[in-house]
Amino acid sequence: MSNRSSSAFWAFMAGVAVGTLVGILIAPDSGANTRRRLRRKLSEYWDALRARFSGDRTPNSYEEARQKAFMESGLRPDEYKKAEQLLLEIEGLLGEVRSTTQ
Repeated sequence: MSNRSSSAFWAFMAGVAVGTLVGILIAPDSGANTRRRLRRKLSEYWDALRARFSGDRTPNSYEEARQKAFMESGLRPDEYKKAEQLLLEIEGLLGEVRSTTQ
């Protein structure tokens, strides 16, 4: 009998955990922020896990750092590309301004 009640308890706890996770993921309004934070934390944990098994504590390449920045931004891919393009244009303009003022 105790084995049966133990199984029921763990089934109940699993249901609570799944229900909580689903509630967090589909919550209105602040759910987007919650999902963004959850995605960021999962990305951090994944990076730490990969670093632990690869023996490397820093991103292996520019592309990995870029992908991590994209995941943390919460932007759609097209929005992120546009933001990168604008950043490059701004850096170019700043370079021009600096060269003309010197």
